[in-house]
Amino acid sequence: MKAKQNPEVKNNSILVTGASGFLGKKLCQILKRNYDVYGIRRQKDNRDLPAVDLTDAEAVMAYVALARPAVIIHTAGIAEPDQCEKDPVLAEKVNVTAVKNLITACRKWKIRFIQISTDYVFDGEKGSQYKKKDLRMPKNFYGQTKVQAEDLTGSYSDSLIIRVPILYGYNDENDKETFPVMVIKNLADNRPVYADNQQIRYPVLIDEAAVQIADSLHKSGIMHISSGRGVTKYEWAKVIADQFGYDKKLIRIRNGEAENRPPHVRLEISDGDALTSDVETGVRIMQKQMCCAFRLIYKSHADHDIYGKNVGQYRYQLGKSLGTCIPSAVIHEIDYVVPVPSSGLYYAMGLAEAIQVPYLQALVKYDSETRSFQISDPGLRKKMIRDKIHAIPQLLSGKSLALVDEAVFTGVTLRIVCDMVRACGAKKIYICIPTPFEKKECRQYVQPERKLLAEEAGDQTLEAYFQADGVFFQSHNVFLESVGDIRGICSECFGQGEKRSYADDCDGE
Repeated sequence: MKAKQNPEVKNNSILVTGASGFLGKKLCQILKRNYDVYGIRRQKDNRDLPAVDLTDAEAVMAYVALARPAVIIHTAGIAEPDQCEKDPVLAEKVNVTAVKNLITACRKWKIRFIQISTDYVFDGEKGSQYKKKDLRMPKNFYGQTKVQAEDLTGSYSDSLIIRVPILYGYNDENDKETFPVMVIKNLADNRPVYADNQQIRYPVLIDEAAVQIADSLHKSGIMHISSGRGVTKYEWAKVIADQFGYDKKLIRIRNGEAENRPPHVRLEISDGDALTSDVETGVRIMQKQMCCAFRLIYKSHADHDIYGKNVGQYRYQLGKSLGTCIPSAVIHEIDYVVPVPSSGLYYAMGLAEAIQVPYLQALVKYDSETRSFQISDPGLRKKMIRDKIHAIPQLLSGKSLALVDEAVFTGVTLRIVCDMVRACGAKKIYICIPTPFEKKECRQYVQPERKLLAEEAGDQTLEAYFQADGVFFQSHNVFLESVGDIRGICSECFGQGEKRSYADDCDGE
């Protein structure tokens, strides 16, 4: 599935409430590939986002008047039924009053409003699929607040209600503890998991929910998103154990925990709705996201420790091993090792040490919140790269350079940087990449869908495509060895488990 830019979003800006939450965080990631996205949070969450009290009508009106987005997607709220039962006053303020305030602001400024709702608006006693206009008879106070929120949303003509069952998936280590995460933690520690085997749910992977929401910005009325095969939590836990390689004997039945829950709600999927993957596929994607090699290569900060490795040290060592892939005749020509900022920094430091050539930061990057790699639109991405990266001519003129970046996927960044460096009078450019040449698209939603360089370059050599004097990649075997000790690691985009003919001999020829 691929999120596409919607021409009806006139000013290209979207406001996501609950942007530091489970779905909100993923939705912002997907939307930022095509839109200008603004997120707001609760007071206690992510300090990188502005905090707005959605239960305060004046605060909401003031913020919306300032931001003036084309669309507001409302993901914020209390989604735990037990919490709503314990504090119904707070639940009504957060789940109902906030919607009322947002709708009022949307009416005033003519903003499209999208409300994320739930299958818990139904009682689950019907015995067949629930249509959009079926009678809503929630079994708990959480469901009651969502019915009220739906009614408020439905009273505004430029709105969309999206009903979604239980959500699961992975953003990062700061995610709330969802059912799959609880199961994984317990089984990893060899502790039993007690799970209900009565209530039937239709879990939806947050990535697929986010893509479908992004594709539905123009719709009005009510939309259903659901997987097609129901499971109990007991059955779901067994699927998780299988995928993560844990002992299924630790999973045990505990019935009765689904009281005040609808026993079986299956949302009808008709025209305009979205059918998502079953739990086997979704859990497999989640596992690969949790153990994604790209997190080590690009996504994480250098001072982070993941998979038992320090990110900066890992990249430094991979850069050092790249030194063996560059012919000695080329090394003798290189004046400086220059990183593409900031993704190539530690790799370039390692390479510089390995080949005993000075390291030089001759490219300057002006950071912004959005990383250009995540942008899908080629024109927007090229503009962002040119705005963010600047070359220093005085350091580059007349020099032969080893230009280092973390990987080659689409080649957009490197081609622009090569043009910059050449315009500064560089004598020769050798592109040096500490990972193998990437020829496979990511199927786990980590990277946006777009044309890879392997397709874009066609029959051209990479040297001709970049107008470079040489292109050198890391040995595929060395790269696999560098991540080989990580349980369940996914490096499929680099051809994990395959024999590769390109760059396996470290020559890029």
